[in-house]
Amino acid sequence: MWPAIAAVGPVFARILAGESRRRMQAAIGFAFLLGGLFYAAFGGAHNFALALLLLFIAHMGGSILWVFSTVLLQGSVEDNFRGRVFAAELALLTLALAASNYATGELLDRCQVSPRTVTVMIGALFLVPGLLWFATARWWNRTLFILRDFFQFSFVGGG
Repeated sequence: MWPAIAAVGPVFARILAGESRRRMQAAIGFAFLLGGLFYAAFGGAHNFALALLLLFIAHMGGSILWVFSTVLLQGSVEDNFRGRVFAAELALLTLALAASNYATGELLDRCQVSPRTVTVMIGALFLVPGLLWFATARWWNRTLFILRDFFQFSFVGGG
């Protein structure tokens, strides 16, 4: 049931960002920041209801990342290679998840780091690719500054 609830993220982001490549790229950067900030806040939550809300918002960021990046990747690949690219993406995702779970287990069990601290660390690590995403955006989208484009919502007349 949780994945169905977290799927609200890409739906909401699509309403705000639309389907243009530049705006989806901007939404990915914001999703990294959204996930990182709310995972870090989740690590400090002392109330169950607040923890659920923070986790829900963090998962929305993660689901925006996955859906938008997959759409952009699949849209930029020729049809006859799409299945192979999809398989490679899932393989790398599985590898990243395994490495993340291993590192988390090591920190918790071997290093005796508290679960709250590990959660805050994960949130902080989530911010790094988001910041790098925005720092490098001008190199892969030189024609238009993506942050400006992201805030021009289509329902306000921004396109």
